[in-house]
Amino acid sequence: MELRVTEIGLATEAVGDRRVPRKYSLTAAHDDGSPGVRLDFEVIAGVPQCRGVSLSSPEGAREVQSSDMRGVKVEDLLEMATAFVAMKSEHQEGTHWRGHMSRDPVGRQGTVTVVRAARRQAKRKLTPEVLAEVARLYRESIHARPTAQVAEHFEVAHRTAALYVKTARAGGFLGAAIVGKAGEQ
Repeated sequence: MELRVTEIGLATEAVGDRRVPRKYSLTAAHDDGSPGVRLDFEVIAGVPQCRGVSLSSPEGAREVQSSDMRGVKVEDLLEMATAFVAMKSEHQEGTHWRGHMSRDPVGRQGTVTVVRAARRQAKRKLTPEVLAEVARLYRESIHARPTAQVAEHFEVAHRTAALYVKTARAGGFLGAAIVGKAGEQ
């Protein structure tokens, strides 16, 4: 199987601590003449997403079948393609980022971890069950940095965890805040 990743344009987006082309594609062609696949990816709001999948059969080969589509593991291919095109951000100079390509397996695995976290965060909805869990965690760790415990549990930034706590308060899952210290009234 031949895999080819292509970047579309020079614009990049932040995905965690990585820079990823705003648009990129992965093409997988089989040596045996079976149908190949092309996946188009785009980074939207810091989250890599698959925006298109197409299957095609080479001339003279068998037709595309349902089983060909079942064999396309979109999330796995998204992670692999993103790991290939991602650059680890070193620092920002004005509006320009400086970085280096993650060509080593450790760098690629780190990128996969970053992509999974970004996608997981994008999927998280603050449902009543999540807010109840936020309130439970907050109360259980009231004497040990409760917002930090929420951040660690949900694998989010402290600022996001503070928003979860604020939303839990607004939803009645936690009492009103006590000014200047952790807890509830």
